[in-house]
Amino acid sequence: MKNVTGQMQRFKEASRHIWNSYLMPGDGVLDMAAEDSFLEIERELLRSLVLEGSVAADQYGRSAIGGLVVKPKPVYREVPVQVASSGSDGNTYWSESERVAAADLPVLEFVGFFDWMHYGYIDYAIVRAVECGSGRRVLIETVYCDFWWNGLSDGSGDGDPL
Repeated sequence: MKNVTGQMQRFKEASRHIWNSYLMPGDGVLDMAAEDSFLEIERELLRSLVLEGSVAADQYGRSAIGGLVVKPKPVYREVPVQVASSGSDGNTYWSESERVAAADLPVLEFVGFFDWMHYGYIDYAIVRAVECGSGRRVLIETVYCDFWWNGLSDGSGDGDPL
């Protein structure tokens, strides 16, 4: 596995800058054409800056990217994590942030960077990920994360789409 934390930071910053400076249609404005274009740009940025040309980038924002692992930075003993649950109304609900011992955190595969309000300026302070094996969806603050790429995956993660 190769530590790609620096490359992921560059990817995040490039994505934020492109959206905030050029594509954001206005604060609170929904423009699906701009959203679709931005997602394609993000996938290509991820492919070229982080994933060494891998087709795994095509999964960005849809489902877990197999081989792109999120781990807690070794300086943290605990990390705040939110866990998704499905409501009877079909919506996703997120738990309050819970502190989890870093050593107890299962293997997480990266889905995408996240902001609660994407229809305005974005910061991407949150990582969306899926627990390997269980498929449980989680949110973890970016500041707590290191990213690792095995480069061997075809990109099909084993988690469900978010």
